[in-house]
Amino acid sequence: MSEIPVPEEVINAANIQPEEPPKPEPKMINEIKKPELKEDLPKETDDPKEFMDRFRQTREYQDGLAERKVETRERNPDLDDERIEKAYLKSDKAKDAFHHLYQNDFKITYDSEKYSSEFKVALAGYFRMTKSNVTRERLMRFETRDDLLNAENQRMRLHDEAAEQLVVDGAMPNFRLARVYVHFLTVSEGLDSYSPGRDEYRIKVRGR
Repeated sequence: MSEIPVPEEVINAANIQPEEPPKPEPKMINEIKKPELKEDLPKETDDPKEFMDRFRQTREYQDGLAERKVETRERNPDLDDERIEKAYLKSDKAKDAFHHLYQNDFKITYDSEKYSSEFKVALAGYFRMTKSNVTRERLMRFETRDDLLNAENQRMRLHDEAAEQLVVDGAMPNFRLARVYVHFLTVSEGLDSYSPGRDEYRIKVRGR
């Protein structure tokens, strides 16, 4: 008994391979990644906590923290991420990255509603002393160098008080970055000129 031949179209149909799903066009990929791009992140804030959030999103911060984790775990593998980050935030590298964000056209404005009443009182005292010192120095009303140094020491003390309150309020993670942020606020109010090195010098003078 002869076999019944299978029709050619059936054989061809059986050999058809399923088509691969179309690959997304480059444009679609770019649209998916776009929200992660640095230029789409905020460039202005009046909230210190928002500034810290933005700071932690920067590539400089993330790279520095990752490097710190590797270095730390080589010495102590059991140390948790939270303690490593807390230590990193006190480092020179973190402070430099903090300044770099501000220098990268990141605008800081002061909205008193975003702060505690204790901080507002401390900052107002610091602002008043800053205005007074600048005016007296410009008009040459410091009779002696000691008078000038005493006034500057008082201004630094008020700066410290405002910075310490930011830490107490949970707006800044440590005293060092809090002092820098108070400096940013003072510059934003037109009471001081921006100087990344001056604040560090003042801390050394006071032994902090």
